[in-house]
Amino acid sequence: MEAIVDLLKQVPAPAWSAIVASVVTSGVAFLGVSYTNRENRKRLLAQHDHERSLRRDEIVRERAEELYVIVKKWCDRMISDHFPYVRAMRGQFGYDKALDMTLASGEKRDYDPNRMHMICDIYFPELSKPIDDLLNINCKVLDVREDFKRKYDAGMQKDEKMADVYLDKVNMLIEEASKLESQVVSVVKNV
Repeated sequence: MEAIVDLLKQVPAPAWSAIVASVVTSGVAFLGVSYTNRENRKRLLAQHDHERSLRRDEIVRERAEELYVIVKKWCDRMISDHFPYVRAMRGQFGYDKALDMTLASGEKRDYDPNRMHMICDIYFPELSKPIDDLLNINCKVLDVREDFKRKYDAGMQKDEKMADVYLDKVNMLIEEASKLESQVVSVVKNV
């Protein structure tokens, strides 16, 4: 131990000042680099979070726009598929021709109703109830259609009264579809 102390005593005073200056300078440099690295990390994390948020917003906006298109096509198709049956109920052509028209329009469908439900469930659950309400009204329209089909199969080719009831239900469906489309537009605008 004494050998180390003797060795340190042999170091001249100007060398000590250089050693102390280099240690202090190294310490200050180390603290500066550490501080800079910490601030850069904070900035990178903030930038990453911001980019993630922008991407999430972009995805939600894309889904909202996609939902708008699907809902519009779905409502239009749902409503238009009912009109041939009004003509069948009025005796302008047979039930089978109305059914063929509906099946033909279904083959041209360029949207996926299941995707609409998935988008609503994941991104816009507030639209699930209005969609269910519209489906319930559509079921009421379909109930009238089924009643006519039973009568048609029993030999009745025309029923003006049932056509009027059916048309009233279709008009309710149109109103509900319009409300749903307005709600989707509102959601899309707020995204």
